[in-house]
Amino acid sequence: MLSALPLRAGVGSQVAPTTFEELTPGGGNFDAIRRAAAQAATDEAAQQWVRGAVEVALLLLEQVFLELVYVRGDFLSAAQFLRATVQPMVTLWAGLHKEAWSHSGKGQAPAADMLRELSSVLTNPEGMARAVWPSGGVAEARERLVGKVYGYISPDDLVPSGRLVTLLKQAVRYQRLGDVHDDDQDDDEDDGETVSLLQDNKPTYTPLQFKEQKTLTQNADEIWYLQFSPDGKYLASASADSLTDRKILIYDVENDFQVYRVLAGNTQCVLYLSFSPDSRYIVSCPFNETANIYDIHTDGLPTDINETVQHCEADRIKAQIIQPCLSFQILIPSKAAPNSRHTSHSGATLPGDDASSSSPGDTPTSSSSSQGHHQTGRHTATTATATATTTTTTPPQSSSTWPRIWCCDWFHTQGHSGKFIVGSPDREVAIYDINERAIIYKFSEHAGMETDRDKLSSRPRLFHNIFEAEADGTRTDHSTGKSLFPRIHDVKISYDDKYLILMTHQGTIDVYDISDLPPNGNMPHFALKSFAPKRINQLKIQKNMTCVSLPQPDPATGVVDPALQNLLLVNLRFSEIQLWNYKENLLVQKYFGQRQEQFIIRSCFGCENKLVLSGSEDGKIYIWDRAQGCVLGVLPGHTGERATAAGSNKKFGKNCNVVAWSPTDKHIFASGGDDGYVKIWRVIKGRK
Repeated sequence: MLSALPLRAGVGSQVAPTTFEELTPGGGNFDAIRRAAAQAATDEAAQQWVRGAVEVALLLLEQVFLELVYVRGDFLSAAQFLRATVQPMVTLWAGLHKEAWSHSGKGQAPAADMLRELSSVLTNPEGMARAVWPSGGVAEARERLVGKVYGYISPDDLVPSGRLVTLLKQAVRYQRLGDVHDDDQDDDEDDGETVSLLQDNKPTYTPLQFKEQKTLTQNADEIWYLQFSPDGKYLASASADSLTDRKILIYDVENDFQVYRVLAGNTQCVLYLSFSPDSRYIVSCPFNETANIYDIHTDGLPTDINETVQHCEADRIKAQIIQPCLSFQILIPSKAAPNSRHTSHSGATLPGDDASSSSPGDTPTSSSSSQGHHQTGRHTATTATATATTTTTTPPQSSSTWPRIWCCDWFHTQGHSGKFIVGSPDREVAIYDINERAIIYKFSEHAGMETDRDKLSSRPRLFHNIFEAEADGTRTDHSTGKSLFPRIHDVKISYDDKYLILMTHQGTIDVYDISDLPPNGNMPHFALKSFAPKRINQLKIQKNMTCVSLPQPDPATGVVDPALQNLLLVNLRFSEIQLWNYKENLLVQKYFGQRQEQFIIRSCFGCENKLVLSGSEDGKIYIWDRAQGCVLGVLPGHTGERATAAGSNKKFGKNCNVVAWSPTDKHIFASGGDDGYVKIWRVIKGRK
């Protein structure tokens, strides 16, 4: 037992007793201590260690004796233990101490007094209890024992070598964690900074500084969406270009953001992009009924798009134009062929141009020409929320029977590899499996609800007034008794694939438990029929929302910090961003300063989720401390003028529509605006 206790000025712990049995006269270590005492007769340091070892042994033996009496009530065993074990150790101690020893903090007492005191406990336990047994019982008694034993241990042995330095470094790091301006908290090098441990940390950093590292000019129209691939190697941009087929560009981050691929095949402006977790595939959601899936590493036709940027010829990438590897639409049951699983497909080429099949009511409206936007295709906030208040009581006016697909998010875990969820403003959410090239599940059907497109295919439009709003934002068709599935304008899947978050036009955010979705390889059709997502929460925002964002996972583990994993960033059409805990239905923080009144402005988390960023209708980029909600910086972003090409009457606006932070490099983020530019920004560390 004592072998683990390095004693002051010790001669080594090789003779220290390790069990109570070894403390008895017949125990090996008892005899070893006695031999060590004889050998240490002329060595003061050795004598000091032996005395310390015996005294610690006596403290332990005394505790055992008292517990036999006051805890077990076994007086017979206590008497035998006192005579056979404690008395020989006291005798040994008496030979080492000619004078006295400090016992139980009561001062000096001869060995005979200790034996007399313990004997009195046997004859009068109640009378002696106040003197030898604490009121707190065995827990307090053992705590006191540990305190006494620590007094015999050398501080040099108690604290491992270098431990103090380690503790100081940890304390400095803890201090730095409270400073959101410090972007080098993992840097242990001595950079001359002084951090006091005698008081709370006072930040030594100036407000975060950002440098515009690069401006990408290949896009010819407004930038509506940006997303970095999960591996951080690529950046995708979606443009409102209505004149060419260069609406989506994939930039190679590691090669100076040169264009790697041009994604063709989108007949209308692209509203949404989503990379697969392995960074190989990307889904595009235009303003129509067809979603496209691309393998970004597919070979295609070469293009000279990178020649517009100054590069060394040897380093120049030869960009290629590629077509979708898959395209699909969501078919309603009345129009779907048998066994079609509600999917209309095409391969490397898209179906015919669907633009002519949509009426103006299906095409997003534009802002006034004074804003400098296109007269067709401008993604206004009212458009993203079903265009006008009249559409909340009237089904969309379209000759198409296919729901439009406006948003998408991939499953993240290996068990659901290749699957993603798409959302529609025509009241539909569906799960698509790229392995089966089919939609495998439709929420509206399994929820016992109907879509607007179902109504249009089966009932004349004059029945639009039969829809009635419910308290939770859904609407009921009283002719059938079914509820209408809500209009969906954004979807997110938690990084553990347990929860589906739906941003609805009705001013709510619905949270579904989808953890029972059968994984790949274990998903027969009958298993999907029994899959029933449960809505576990509903955030009643009661305002027009334009997008939602989740915190970024750790790039090394793919896991979000448990303290942040339930957070959800919500952009509102009232110049306000809200941070919610979607599991607890708790509003955590609000962010103000940016302008967002009529267009879709997208925000994101950044810098290891310490920051919140957003674009703004004034063209600027706003940056907040996520926890405190205070503005840390405002960047000019996209407020400058862009020259109009010769022969074009295009007028560029000054909105900053979207920001995206690299998931693997905490120092880099991108922004896109109405000027058609994609700007790359780098965080610069500064000091006072």
